[in-house]
Amino acid sequence: MDYFDAIVNPHEIAVMKPAPDIYLKAAEMVDTWYTDCIGIEDAQAGVDSLRTAGIPSLGIGAHLKGATYTIQDTSLLSWTLIEKAFYTK
Repeated sequence: MDYFDAIVNPHEIAVMKPAPDIYLKAAEMVDTWYTDCIGIEDAQAGVDSLRTAGIPSLGIGAHLKGATYTIQDTSLLSWTLIEKAFYTK
């Protein structure tokens, strides 16, 4: 819990994935414009939800379609990878 600034309670969201509501709520809770966020997802419904919201996505699992960037598994996840995938032009 100490690693997160906010946690969305899914029971407080009217429409669940693949609707983007949960991600939009998370951005609101941390006072950040949603398009300035990156979503990390391991499910197709989550990737679809992020794409609908216009939020870049890091998909965990080669089976995911439509993610902005995809990695095989969480062992490859690092801040350096996120910087290279989303912030380096």
